[in-house]
Amino acid sequence: MVALPVSGIDVTLRRPAGEEDVLLCEAPRRDMRLSVALLSRLTGTRCEELPVGDVELLLLELRRLMFGDVVRSDTTCPDCGAKVDVEFRISDYVAHHASRPSPDVRPSGEEGWLSLAGTPVMFRVPLASDQIAVSGRADAERMMIARCVHPAALPARTLGRVARALQRLAPSLGDVVQGVCPECAAEIAVYFDPQELALSELRQEAALIYDEIHLLASHYGWSEAEIMALPRTRRMRYADLIREEGH
Repeated sequence: MVALPVSGIDVTLRRPAGEEDVLLCEAPRRDMRLSVALLSRLTGTRCEELPVGDVELLLLELRRLMFGDVVRSDTTCPDCGAKVDVEFRISDYVAHHASRPSPDVRPSGEEGWLSLAGTPVMFRVPLASDQIAVSGRADAERMMIARCVHPAALPARTLGRVARALQRLAPSLGDVVQGVCPECAAEIAVYFDPQELALSELRQEAALIYDEIHLLASHYGWSEAEIMALPRTRRMRYADLIREEGH
């Protein structure tokens, strides 16, 4: 069970099976459309209707369920060129980006919408469906404002207040992870994209499904549908046993 901080609902998250692995392998892009399709299957929830931050959290929880809490990567120091290991815990990262109340927000009386204190401005938290709708467009920022802020034509200062309120209420989990180079003590900043991390790691492991279907079908005579219905861990274990027999 995962508690979603922005929408305030609880969802049950299961591990991917064969159909989800094929979806990961055959999707043309690792983007919000794929995230929504995958998570909707794994939770039984219409994830396109969730706030973007809740979708990002679900992706990190799925990554933690499949591969553990620790994220390990590396980067290069911009000052001395040394290789720098990057390591942090998803649980700590999520806690650092927790939703907080905003003193600039008032109830609007309209479901899903909030009011900016002292103004006639109303706004709502961007949903996954909003991000899908504006993705790839040159005017994506303008379109997102038009969808989520009324009126959309506002002074930059007022839009800044809306943005700060949203960052407190529904913080993006895409953010910079900071550290220090162990060689020269220079500050290191690495952008962390939860969607890219989760989908790329899940897709890498899912790519084994074609070999596993071939092995299990050849060895046991099971159909593709029967093999794809197996939990991933069981399917992988059967495939490993067949490989061990071949040595």
